[in-house]
Amino acid sequence: MKLLTRFCATVLLSLLFLVLTPKCNAQSISLAYGLEPDPGQAQWRVQVAFVPDPTLSRIQRIFLISVEDEKIIRLTRSTSSTDGDGIYIYDTSEPLELFSNANVGKHYELRASVQNEKKDKILSLGATVQLFNPNKPAVTEVRRKAKDVDDADVYLALDVNGAHKSKASFSTEIKLQKYMSLNRCDRRNHNCPQWRYTPFFKLNASSDPGADPDTAEGGLNFRYINAHAKAYFDNAIKLESERDFGNTNLIYDSRLTFLPSSRPRGLRDVKVFFNPFIGGEFGKNLNSPLKAAEGDGIARILAGIDVRLAFYLENEDTPDLNWTNSYIRRWPLTDELGFKTDDDGNLILRTFGTNPRDHVASKLSYKVNRFFDTFIAYEWGEVPPSYKLVDHRFRFGFAYKFKFGYE
Repeated sequence: MKLLTRFCATVLLSLLFLVLTPKCNAQSISLAYGLEPDPGQAQWRVQVAFVPDPTLSRIQRIFLISVEDEKIIRLTRSTSSTDGDGIYIYDTSEPLELFSNANVGKHYELRASVQNEKKDKILSLGATVQLFNPNKPAVTEVRRKAKDVDDADVYLALDVNGAHKSKASFSTEIKLQKYMSLNRCDRRNHNCPQWRYTPFFKLNASSDPGADPDTAEGGLNFRYINAHAKAYFDNAIKLESERDFGNTNLIYDSRLTFLPSSRPRGLRDVKVFFNPFIGGEFGKNLNSPLKAAEGDGIARILAGIDVRLAFYLENEDTPDLNWTNSYIRRWPLTDELGFKTDDDGNLILRTFGTNPRDHVASKLSYKVNRFFDTFIAYEWGEVPPSYKLVDHRFRFGFAYKFKFGYE
């Protein structure tokens, strides 16, 4: 088992290294937006930004492709707008088509030929163009499709699960949150940093009292989003506990998550998403069945990566099949006190040293409709507050999920 854990950790940390250490000269398109004309005007505009900024002289050719009819739409430099912050603005040779409420519209791909820094090669770049009307107020709250549990604001899963040397049981997984903005940004400024906050609650409960995981979390999270840097920074004050709150910690959880572009770019049948993260957890124990463990200080460093493979079987904007994999390693900086139960049901004090604690999870889900999935999942490892070993746990069942949006 140790060999398997080390192998998984090596593979995932290698992926993390590759994601975080790209070539400094790698050229890519960081954003591509289509803006509907202002009232009284007829000209669509496209905003494009590159990483790194190649300067205008190195952009040899740029145009749009209408995916549905494979039509090329010419782009010309806008004479009525001023570029800024590395964003290039172009006018389209014809109007673009927004999606209506009937879900009728077109997809557009941006293509550009850009010289490299040495000017000895021409690089072919592409990105999907996002269209919106900056003048239309977003006042109607709607439910939108969510890719997975991390993307969802409301998630409810019912499943049958089993673990090594244990009987099958029924369990549920619940996640509730709703992000709200703390500051306003001009919708034309897509690089505008944003602060959002949400109260949240997460619960893993089982019909088996001794089943793992047996955890609950609740608190308030503040998220800083920077679209240009492709990252968000979470700062949460939370209670982490077993579901009966018999063992409860107060935790400040700080986490930086990187959001590199999917591979490959553009419209594809299969895409891979890498989301590495680093952070820390700091706090103290508030309540424990054993008085000796109460008030114990907590300090942990953590790092990991989420890897998602998305399969677009019907060429829609959300995948039909998702395979999500996550790995997280916690390094306790201080000894943490916990407990275990002996054969007679008596509680015995345990000391968790500063050895790293690993957790691995994998889930394959199939989209039944917009909000329902069926899935099969695997889990192994240790999670706080009690670090009970989740020993090769398998689950299968159905999930209902969505996220909040505005139209």
